[in-house]
Amino acid sequence: MINATLTDVDLESTNVGGEGAEKLSEVLTLNKALTKLNLNHNNIGEEGATKLSEALKNNRSLTVLNLKNNNITAKGTTKICEALMVNIALTELNLRANGIDVEGTTQLSKLLKTNTTLTKLNVAGIVIMT
Repeated sequence: MINATLTDVDLESTNVGGEGAEKLSEVLTLNKALTKLNLNHNNIGEEGATKLSEALKNNRSLTVLNLKNNNITAKGTTKICEALMVNIALTELNLRANGIDVEGTTQLSKLLKTNTTLTKLNVAGIVIMT
């Protein structure tokens, strides 16, 4: 059974990790009510970002996603950007303080050219590694 009334979940600094992000992605695929998810400072890494991106492709309710400070690099950023090419709900994405390299910033640039729903993108403090 999926909770049909919960709209905002704050899991900041709860050590979710990649495995926890995988479980959350399963819920996001089915959930129709959740609009805000805060995963700030949870070390989800590439694995978690990849799993969440799969859920984002189909989720139509989540509008705000905070992935600040999660050790997401180019691979995870690319997966998230690919998902947001087809996602029509997310309006705010926070990728602040992640290790996004030149490839990741290139993917973000492509996303910004095509995505029509994203209105706020935070990439302050990212480390662009070459």
